Amino acid sequence: FEVDKSQAQFVAQSSILRASARCSQMLSSTKVINDISASYIMKTIRTSSSNATFMKKNDTSSVTEEYWLWSAVIAFNEIDKELLGLNEFRSFTPCGSVCFGLDKKLDDQYSIRTDAKGVVYCFLPTSIDSGLPFHINGCFALHTDRRRLLQKFIDDRNERQFEWNELVLKVVCKAILFGLENALTACGLHSFEIFKSFWPIPIKSPSLKALKTTFLSSILNIVATVLL
Repeated sequence: FEVDKSQAQFVAQSSILRASARCSQMLSSTKVINDISASYIMKTIRTSSSNATFMKKNDTSSVTEEYWLWSAVIAFNEIDKELLGLNEFRSFTPCGSVCFGLDKKLDDQYSIRTDAKGVVYCFLPTSIDSGLPFHINGCFALHTDRRRLLQKFIDDRNERQFEWNELVLKVVCKAILFGLENALTACGLHSFEIFKSFWPIPIKSPSLKALKTTFLSSILNIVATVLL
């Protein structure tokens, strides 16, 4: 299929790799930068056909419209300057995003979906089975088979990559919380009960186990800030 200029520009601006590289350049010239976060609702249209004459005029293809709440965070304040100074991470910045499925109602209101089968992305889809009801995209350090994140083992040379993944998972947690906050606006306060299905997080992949701990820690920090 063909895309017009505006669509091509949107794809280019949405590239997590490009965003990470650009922010890394900003860090080299600026000492302190506030975190950047963005969230919006988008619609995707998927066309499918069950026969081999898809390109013919008499083809009866089905069109599926889906709605998503996308949330992304670039967390400059989480950056370990020493870690970012290593050659392998010099061109990257910890950034992560999540995407929640939405059901659109007749009155232009939305309800959040809990039946979505989440996929973990690192620029492209990975083979990591997260078991989460939303998608994750992060600038992760992956194993060569793309089936898991690089993890820490005793006397392992990948210790720095493991630390990098921990950093990115913290950013993903921020994106989750930011996304749920915006979901309350899009779906209404009555949907708060549905959000309970996102905790405890049913994480399947050992590579993402740290996400559960980090998510709980983030919530506790928010509660502590409110109480203080």
